[in-house]
Amino acid sequence: MSPVYGRALNRKLVKPEEDPRIGFRIKSKKTHKKAIKKEEVHQLAKLDLSHSPFMEESRDMFLFSYYCQGMNLKDMSLLNWQDNIVEDRILYHRGKTADMFSIHIKKETVGRILEKQKQVLSAKLDAGLIKNTTAKSLVFRVFDNLSEKEMSNPAKITKVRKQRAKVINAHLRKLGENELGFSPSQLRFLTFYAARHTYASVLKSQHAPVTLIAEALGHADIRTTQVYLDSFANTELDHFNDLL
Repeated sequence: MSPVYGRALNRKLVKPEEDPRIGFRIKSKKTHKKAIKKEEVHQLAKLDLSHSPFMEESRDMFLFSYYCQGMNLKDMSLLNWQDNIVEDRILYHRGKTADMFSIHIKKETVGRILEKQKQVLSAKLDAGLIKNTTAKSLVFRVFDNLSEKEMSNPAKITKVRKQRAKVINAHLRKLGENELGFSPSQLRFLTFYAARHTYASVLKSQHAPVTLIAEALGHADIRTTQVYLDSFANTELDHFNDLL
């Protein structure tokens, strides 16, 4: 509930003295480093995975999240061509907070992924491989095998999305091991969610203000953003300590 009250205060819907969080302080624990290097993202993007279309889509969904301000899988899996892809922008409400996001479609990155998804959708439609009406308008192929009845069941949708997340993570770790030379400890944290942390860390490395990064991620409380960036600060310290 803390983010909800944070937004209500920002929008002056409640008075500061009415904030129930006053007097409470939730300790934020530092997390393990979940971001990968910008150069490693570029390595992933350059891989020719045409021989493995399912793995290629997993890689592309990771990249799409990274390019789109760390968009989460729930929101990404429900993007549709009619409502969310408008000219040269992606317009959507973040499911977790209902905040509106408008993201530019850069032709060389997001645009390339969207074009591939259009081709995949067209091929599956021609082959009659999509079992429900909703999925026929979605950008990513997550819910194609659900029946109309299953597609109206929120629990089933959540289950399928979580299963897909596990597949994406398995694909990413395989690529991390075989193509990026990641160690077992690095592979442990190479997941779809790492795209969000990587996006934040790359912005920080480019000297973007923390307030801007918080806005891009949809964080109501800047302390949440700082948790994302703690590992970046540790990397900076390591560099300077090596100079001693």
